[in-house]
Amino acid sequence: MSVRKKDLEPYQKQVIRELLVLERDPFKGHALKGTLRGLRSLEFSLPGGACRAVYAVKEKEWVCLIVIVGYHENFYRRAERRIKALRRNGII
Repeated sequence: MSVRKKDLEPYQKQVIRELLVLERDPFKGHALKGTLRGLRSLEFSLPGGACRAVYAVKEKEWVCLIVIVGYHENFYRRAERRIKALRRNGII
């Protein structure tokens, strides 16, 4: 199953509310391993199912860079592709 942007649109406000917790506690999510080492994953639920947000904490800039948000199914495979592109371009 592929998650499209429109799949999360009805829950946009709820997703933002879930992500705002990182403003107070950027290390709330768990540290990732393997090809996603150096990133963190925040888990939360939406009416459509379990969701994840992969993000990077950039302590020097006081920034949490949200890389990808989506439903759990096939999530980390999509995250790996996006991370590879961001690293190739020097963004993270």
